[in-house]
Amino acid sequence: QIIFMTDGEVENTKEILININKLNNLNGIDKYNKKISIFTFGVGQDGNDSGWIKDVNHSFLKSLAVNNNGFYKRIKQSNTDSKLSEYFSILSNPTLTNIKINYNNKNIQDLTETSFNTLYSGNDLIITGKI
Repeated sequence: QIIFMTDGEVENTKEILININKLNNLNGIDKYNKKISIFTFGVGQDGNDSGWIKDVNHSFLKSLAVNNNGFYKRIKQSNTDSKLSEYFSILSNPTLTNIKINYNNKNIQDLTETSFNTLYSGNDLIITGKI
């Protein structure tokens, strides 16, 4: 796992995402995981007004996490200690790992993802399809 925390913005987000996508490939190295999971945390202003939207690059952090088997969370500066402790506790104790769902029914179509790296307590695993 990689835990990435920032309180700012970066300029070259597209280039960073492309490079990480190229480099974060465990094929041939790890038979269970395709990528190293990246979890991102944006530490921002305490308020709930529109100012928090501009304090960190939320879309970049979300893309970085979602494209690398992780999740993104925004954390208010005043809650940093308690929230990070809470999330680190969750990340250090996965509920299930190397998840693969197989269906014997040949009539199932249009399945979404059926392989998952890790499921953490409090998170959902959702699979949809058509019977």
